[in-house]
Amino acid sequence: MKRQPVSFIILAAGLGKRMKSSIPKALHLIAGKPIILHLLENIFLHRELCNLDQVVVVTGYKAELLENVVGEYRKEIKFVRQKNQVGTANAVKVASCLFGENYQGNLAILCGDAPLINIKDIMYFMNAKLHDNLGVIAFNTVNPSGYGRVIKDKNGLALKIVEEKEANRGEKNCKLCNSGALLGKAEYIFQFVLDIEKNIVKKEKYLTDVIALANRAGKKVYILEAAETECKGINDRVAVSMVEKDLQITYRKKAMENGATLVAPETVFFASDTVIGRDVHIGPNVFFGNGVTIEDEVIIHSFCHIEGVIIKAKAIIGPFARLRPDTIIGKGARIGNFVEIKKSTIGPGSKVNHLSYVGDSKIGENVNIGAGVITCNYDGINKNVTSIDDGSFIGSNSSLVAPIKIGKNAIIGAGSVITDDVPDESLSLERSKQVTKISKTKNHFIKLKNKSSKRK
Repeated sequence: MKRQPVSFIILAAGLGKRMKSSIPKALHLIAGKPIILHLLENIFLHRELCNLDQVVVVTGYKAELLENVVGEYRKEIKFVRQKNQVGTANAVKVASCLFGENYQGNLAILCGDAPLINIKDIMYFMNAKLHDNLGVIAFNTVNPSGYGRVIKDKNGLALKIVEEKEANRGEKNCKLCNSGALLGKAEYIFQFVLDIEKNIVKKEKYLTDVIALANRAGKKVYILEAAETECKGINDRVAVSMVEKDLQITYRKKAMENGATLVAPETVFFASDTVIGRDVHIGPNVFFGNGVTIEDEVIIHSFCHIEGVIIKAKAIIGPFARLRPDTIIGKGARIGNFVEIKKSTIGPGSKVNHLSYVGDSKIGENVNIGAGVITCNYDGINKNVTSIDDGSFIGSNSSLVAPIKIGKNAIIGAGSVITDDVPDESLSLERSKQVTKISKTKNHFIKLKNKSSKRK
């Protein structure tokens, strides 16, 4: 039997007042990625399982900003704007205009602020259970405060969903809570949405009223009970932190299962796209931003901040290193304490071990960068490139004023300010001549010392 196509409507029009933010709630970041993109990525990851047809995002508050971000992620996503935020049922009604009157596919309506919902489980549930019926996703929790309650009938099907403010005492004692997701045949859902009346208190049309209408029409409403962590919706900053915590636990576990050692897992933070190889050793208090790939047998010591970087096998990083975007650390290279690397390539076997800044640079193989070395890459107008060829040695506290090229096996004397290119196999240094003044007599030296003591 051919599977029906499945379309998704993502509800992301809300103002999100409790976030107290100037940006849409769905664009707040979790693991370095906007909330809504976690959900959309999961949908497209399972597009074949879904027999995916359309993905429609309903926008409202600062719609253009959200549409730009989501549109950059996937051009095939469609948008519809809910001009007046008068409830979730109205949002679905607005979206229905993109499907046409005779659309025969199935529909999954999800909340844009619930990023961890399990799309794979939804598809299995829809294929096995629904057919011409409907479904809701619910979860059990010890603290149901703030959630709508899913009330079952004697057969274990969903009879209705009651908002907490409207629930009686018995309904409030129910621990089965609504995730906000509604599943079923599109033509039925769109028809039921038209029949929903405004809530007397809030003057909004709730999508949850579809459940009672479906029961009156003789439809069964099945319940997919999911884990609480998968169903968490984000309404405020506290919820953002809680979902971040859940995601980080998942990422840490995955990294360790794939062969990495995390000395203090609870202190390591990954982005959603961090790639970690085998036999990687990560010390406490390490942060990974977006775009990081760590190859096998890399050691990352404590208190490092790494973003937009590729680290090749057997490199050693830190402690207290900052690696910024567009940087490649070569195989076996060493980046030490209080070193900052930005938009640079560090060749295999090269060392930048102490208190240095390397920006907009191309460093060859087996180069040694001494303590306190700075590549002066910015002249106030342009960023310029520093190139250091294989085998060169840069003495401590040297400043390399870009654009500049240091040849192979060259040596730069400590404390130099180098402004011109340095040829291969040469020594270059620039510093003032040292002047040491010695007192003519021992008594004169003692008098100077006594005067100094009296001043103190």
